[in-house]
Parts: sequence; structure tokens; C-alpha cells
Amino acid sequence: MGQQQTVAGSALRRILLVLAVAALMSAMLVVMTAPAFAVKGGTHFGGGGGGTGGDGGVAKNNPHKDTDGDGIPDSQDNCPTLANPDQLDAEPAGGDGIGDACQIVP
Repeated sequence: MGQQQTVAGSALRRILLVLAVAALMSAMLVVMTAPAFAVKGGTHFGGGGGGTGGDGGVAKNNPHKDTDGDGIPDSQDNCPTLANPDQLDAEPAGGDGIGDACQIVP
């Protein structure tokens, strides 16, 4: 009976380890595929990039620049990294200033 419990305990530990690794990988995938976050005022982080020709992920102060091509200038866009021409911001109490397209929904 003791050996059966040891085998069962070992199998349970393996299952728990596999589940923990799967959960960690899933969380990493969500983080890696999440859109860049926006800060009210037109500055955004993420995207862009070091190297040559990149802006380092920070929007320039060009009032006509439209990074996501949705027709809304970055200076007025509540989600300048993802196209959202409707500018939806559906949180209670008038929204939070960050467009729904730029927010991760659990």
C-alpha cells in the first residue's frame, strides 16, 4: 500500500508541475502578444525599437502623426498603437482615457 501511495503522489506531483508550466507559458504568451499600453496625452510605450530607424517606442510630438492609421491623430487618440476609429472607452464613470482596444480584458 505504501508503494502505491508513493507512485500516486509522484504522478500527482508530475501533473501539478505540468499544469504550473502550462499556466506560466500561457501567462507569458498573453504578455508577449498584449498591445502596447498608452498613457493619456499621446505618449505610448512599446513598439518602435532600438536599432536603426526606430523611435525607441516613444511617439514624437507631431500633432498630425497617426501611428495606427485609424484617422485619429496620436495627440487625440485614446489608443495610438491599435486602430480604433470609434474611440470606444466603455468603463463606468466616463471611461479611463485609454481606449478599449488597448486594454487587456481578462
